[in-house]
Amino acid sequence: AAEMAASGSPFLGPLSFGSFVWPTGDPRANPSVGGRRGLRSVQWGRGISDDASRRLACYASDWRDGLTPKSCAAITFLWFACLAPVLAFGGAMSVLTDGAMGVPEVILSRGVCGMAHAAAAGQPM
Repeated sequence: AAEMAASGSPFLGPLSFGSFVWPTGDPRANPSVGGRRGLRSVQWGRGISDDASRRLACYASDWRDGLTPKSCAAITFLWFACLAPVLAFGGAMSVLTDGAMGVPEVILSRGVCGMAHAAAAGQPM
């Protein structure tokens, strides 16, 4: 009651759920929760940039740990498994378009579309 009388609201203190404490109240008092400009302002890409800055130190070790002989074998297999239909469709397209579009164009378009899909889906390339 004394806290409510002093602040005017009972919700300015932290909420606790067991050992986890969730800070509430003025966003400027909790920059890790409320953000740099408060809870109600739009901060485009804040989650991605905060995640990248937290994980930046781990990126080199993630690549080092992920490049094992088993994963390199899987990467090589998938590279050729995805390249085979591209070569087949590129050859067929070259014949049907009288050489206007061929294998190099199909490889380039497949690569660009794959990278765009990975970026839009939030998946690693």
